[in-house]
Amino acid sequence: MTKAVYAGSFDPITVGHLDIIQQAAKSFEKVIVLVATNPEKANQYMFSAKDRMDMVKRALNHLPNVEVDILSGGYAIHYAERVGATALIRGLRDAKDFEAERQIFTFNNFENPAISTIFFMASPELAHISSSYVKENCYGTSGWIDVIDKYVPGSVNDYLQNKYLKKIYRTCMNDEGSFHKIYGAYRKMNRYYHDISHIIRMHDELMDFFQEYQRGDRVYYLRISVIATLFHDFYIESDFMPGEVVRFGYNVQKHCYDELVNNFQKLAELNEGDSKMIKETIMATRHGPHDRKIGYNLLPVIDADLAIFGQSPSVYAKYAEDIRKEYGFVPDEEYRTGRIKVLQSFLDKERIYETGYFYGKYEARARANLENELASLVNNKS
Repeated sequence: MTKAVYAGSFDPITVGHLDIIQQAAKSFEKVIVLVATNPEKANQYMFSAKDRMDMVKRALNHLPNVEVDILSGGYAIHYAERVGATALIRGLRDAKDFEAERQIFTFNNFENPAISTIFFMASPELAHISSSYVKENCYGTSGWIDVIDKYVPGSVNDYLQNKYLKKIYRTCMNDEGSFHKIYGAYRKMNRYYHDISHIIRMHDELMDFFQEYQRGDRVYYLRISVIATLFHDFYIESDFMPGEVVRFGYNVQKHCYDELVNNFQKLAELNEGDSKMIKETIMATRHGPHDRKIGYNLLPVIDADLAIFGQSPSVYAKYAEDIRKEYGFVPDEEYRTGRIKVLQSFLDKERIYETGYFYGKYEARARANLENELASLVNNKS
């Protein structure tokens, strides 16, 4: 059996790595992807070796002749000797890669010239992608949630979202057990839009808003806004619809508020006034005519909740698809009728966004997106 080893840190694994592995899997009967840790960079990795191994396994589970292992110590060339591999796989993106890889090749060839080094060129459209590129350019920047799937497998996106949500959470509270309650709620299988990515988008929109907000109480209101964002869809299974499908009933409101006060007030060091503002802000995300009984300083949460309306047509189309999935239990005609009412209710408003910041940023494109979806639903009447 021809066997090859492909070693790397995979922090995280990217679609560029995946391209190399898929090429190798076609050329060898068995490929072992080896998750390695450079001792000199041990404190610089975004993910632990175990998490990196889990990510790689999930990304490669469609390749039956590929296995994943951890290099617990030593060199990849000596690992290859132990498992009986005849080749080491290396990926090349450009001339800069070649210079670095030549040094690695020289060392490996000196250690064991019987084990070949096979170079695979990355596909041209993926040549710029590396783990460092992802961490520096595609993660954490406002809007990253819409582009990350182009750079990493879906399994890695899950890990990145988890890490980012935990970062958001820790700006407000520092309790691991409570974090898992929030993470679990937004990871439910029937959430296609109101999931972690929605919370991340809202958080990043708020961060951008408060960069422009120069008042002295900026830090205070940002914190209140982020806590409200974390909880605003905590108990909600899907977006609101008119008629029989109710997003917020009285019991849900009371449950949401009681849970917030009882379990999280001490952790977040909230006083009664803070809790009252958070509750009112959460309730205002219903976007009903009588729900906006909050001060101007918290209106950005309401606008951030609707920021999806003003995204690019392709991102908005994905949102519309995901909302339909959340209502998969609703017959097509009933959904169409309800969705038309929702879209029209927003278009009938004098302005969709309450704050000047979000109005200037998204109002025009939001109306265009809503009108396009509305026209599509009206024209597709069965």
